[in-house]
Amino acid sequence: MSEGKRAEQESKVSPAAGDQHDARPGETSAANPAGDAHSRPQCAGRAGRRILVVDDNYDARTSMQAILRVKGNEVRTARDGLEAVAVVAEFQPDLVLLDIGMPKLNGYDAARRIRDEHPGRKIMLVAITGWGEQQDFDRSRKAGFDDHLIKPIDPALLDELLARLG
Repeated sequence: MSEGKRAEQESKVSPAAGDQHDARPGETSAANPAGDAHSRPQCAGRAGRRILVVDDNYDARTSMQAILRVKGNEVRTARDGLEAVAVVAEFQPDLVLLDIGMPKLNGYDAARRIRDEHPGRKIMLVAITGWGEQQDFDRSRKAGFDDHLIKPIDPALLDELLARLG
């Protein structure tokens, strides 16, 4: 499928379905919360962390989802800030990896809403973005993010982040 066709398909929103989108096989999202059974890892030992990956880029979103699942986590996805706010309320993640530059509601505003709507909950919010100037780090902190990582994410930094969660 051409890049133009993929982008066109990803931008379509069904008015009857609200903000849900076409979840692809194996992608858990508001539109497809369980994903496909064959794509979920069988985890031995302690239960994994609950992680929400939010990115408007399909490849970035599903790649991160796959990496986190292999590490034994329960992962859901959202493709914009509005969907992220809704999924946080339902899924109650331990960690939200949140892109900044997204349609409908950017990552900064989504982080503020999540903090406002869940004041007593300990949710680690991490900005995942290509923006890495000092003012971007400062703006992330002011919006309520706990950390700010620059794309592409260094796998060692991701492991450190997961270790901090316990």
